[in-house]
Amino acid sequence: MFGIWRTLLAIEVVAYHILPLPLIGRYAVFSFFVLSGFLMTEIMQRAYGYTPGGSVRYLANRALRLLPSYWFAAAVTLVLIAGYGARDVVNYHSAMTVPQSALQWAENATMVFPDLFPRTIEPRLVPPTWALTVEICFYILIGIGASRTKVTTWVWLICSCAYVLVTRLLYPGGGYLFDAIPAGSLPFSVGALAWHYRDDICLRLNRLRVSDARMLIVGRWVLWGAIVLLQTQTGWKWLEILGNWLNIAISAFIVCKLFTAKGGQSLHRIDKAVGDLSYPVYLLHLQMGFLAAMILSGQPTRTGPAIFALGLLLTIVLGAASARLIDPAVEHLRRRIKAR
Repeated sequence: MFGIWRTLLAIEVVAYHILPLPLIGRYAVFSFFVLSGFLMTEIMQRAYGYTPGGSVRYLANRALRLLPSYWFAAAVTLVLIAGYGARDVVNYHSAMTVPQSALQWAENATMVFPDLFPRTIEPRLVPPTWALTVEICFYILIGIGASRTKVTTWVWLICSCAYVLVTRLLYPGGGYLFDAIPAGSLPFSVGALAWHYRDDICLRLNRLRVSDARMLIVGRWVLWGAIVLLQTQTGWKWLEILGNWLNIAISAFIVCKLFTAKGGQSLHRIDKAVGDLSYPVYLLHLQMGFLAAMILSGQPTRTGPAIFALGLLLTIVLGAASARLIDPAVEHLRRRIKAR
């Protein structure tokens, strides 16, 4: 029952980029990391196992899940550049420009931007894919057994906390807690540990009368609003970091509750249909935001409620088409790999 949650997070990223709403996109990305840590641990434990063959099949399946839809989104960027011209597109987002070297093409073909801060590497035909570079790193780590047992996962979490402490003390303003690849370690390890303790977490939440994930989702939004308000009033930068740590914890609780949620067949179908839009929405929203801006004003204006509304509509339409055209063939291959 993760589909609606994934798409809500993707829409938060859209709101962060196009409205723009402060902080919410960063928190959404870290919530995605928590979910990925939970789900990748689940599928390694239940579907693939920790043999060399299982790890290879797992990574092949991850590549099939990520790359075809991404290539479609990258092609959309190239079409917009061809149709509107490179100047307007790059004025909308500096990363959305045509690669000029073999290395840049390789980076954009694989979504692997080899830098401690992948967000700083340009061009990126699909700008949000810097976060997928982070995901790929931790997919590999989980695939080789970082979350195989409770002990290994606790060790991983302790190392993640040590990284947070050291970088907070030594590099307080350097972006190491959000933009660097190791910053993803904390939410991934929390998500993985939540998988190992999912039943205990749900039991404790039930004792606290938190019986529904929707209560936690609303609470997370209240937390975000309070952090934004307090930071606006005080200017205290550490509130943003504290808010994200709390966001990671709440996201782990949400994932545990959704994992154990029950629903009828129709609800599962709706959840899957909505969830199928999450990845295309994440990949396509800046391209469609640009297109919305050009339609509404003829200028590559990045933000605004009207651009957000039209851009989100265009993103959902194109994302649904992408999911309908690409996903069935890819899912067939993924099922065959998993079945082995």
